[in-house]
Amino acid sequence: MALCAAAPLAAEPDDALAVRPGEVVELADWSVACDNLGACEAVAVSRERARFAASEWGEMGLLVLRIERERADAPVRLFLDESLWGGEVEDRHNALTLHVLYPGDDYDRTGPAYHLLPLAGGRYEVAPADVAAFLTDSAGTDLAVTRDGDIASIGSTDGLLSVLHYMDLAQAQAPAPNSAMPPITGAPLAFATPPPSAALSEIVAQLCGGDAVPDEAQRSALTNGDRLWRIACEGSGAAANPHHLWFIDHADGRRSFPRFPVPEPGGDAMPPALPNSTFDPDTGILTAIQPYSAAGDCGWWREYQWYGAGWRMRFASEMPACMGVMPEGWLTVWRSTRIATPETPPTPPPPAWP
Repeated sequence: MALCAAAPLAAEPDDALAVRPGEVVELADWSVACDNLGACEAVAVSRERARFAASEWGEMGLLVLRIERERADAPVRLFLDESLWGGEVEDRHNALTLHVLYPGDDYDRTGPAYHLLPLAGGRYEVAPADVAAFLTDSAGTDLAVTRDGDIASIGSTDGLLSVLHYMDLAQAQAPAPNSAMPPITGAPLAFATPPPSAALSEIVAQLCGGDAVPDEAQRSALTNGDRLWRIACEGSGAAANPHHLWFIDHADGRRSFPRFPVPEPGGDAMPPALPNSTFDPDTGILTAIQPYSAAGDCGWWREYQWYGAGWRMRFASEMPACMGVMPEGWLTVWRSTRIATPETPPTPPPPAWP
């Protein structure tokens, strides 16, 4: 299997793993996703782990490992992020090393030191020459630590072998990279002529949810002469998670409420009321972010791009587990490399972790 070329692991993970492209899958203490272009990434957080991690290790630093592999024949890259419960991130630079932690009464018994390349913000990349050995050592334990003399932070590797096996399966089965727009299921709500204001208010309230009344609207010109409206849905959610309704006034007098694709194959399209959504007329990009927690450390992030005749998905990421991973570190489930038009030049995707 492909992971053997990167690290000679003796253990064979569960062969019954089901690969689900466009979704985040949780395996023990890890979350993993593979996108439509065949790239896979995983991070050592999960909803199950989040339930006990803070109380299990108290004030000790929390070590979060991250794995990336661009394609089946590419090397595995391993990153780590240190975050402290109730504390500040500390850059330790060359003083910090990575180890596996062996089970037993001797809490301080760790494996060999693996070198870390410092990055910004308390983040590091494991030296490429050390990745295979670390993964091999991890087959004999479910914990990893960093040290700067004493143990500095601790994290889980439970599920790591299953994650690597999942990546093998997904990248072996993946068809040719596909950046075409995911299909939209269901037609948009459209009207031959704009409905009377009373009827429109009723439709808006229904789409916004409950008895919501629009209290603010913004209008942007689209490249084909249509106008895109953004209406704030009053009472649609908490103040920190407002929803906005989107509809289009067409140049020919029609009015429609668009639907937006989702990254999951065959999934139902998004309704026109999107959470935390904004539109940039300079790039034609509409962004929506749905947090699952007040801290904003879990949820989904989606971007759609106007290309002159409709909407295409540009980028989608997700993180089900609320465990300190902020949006720039959520797992990518969909990305496009072929969406640029003369009217809407491409812009960089959200910053890659780290």
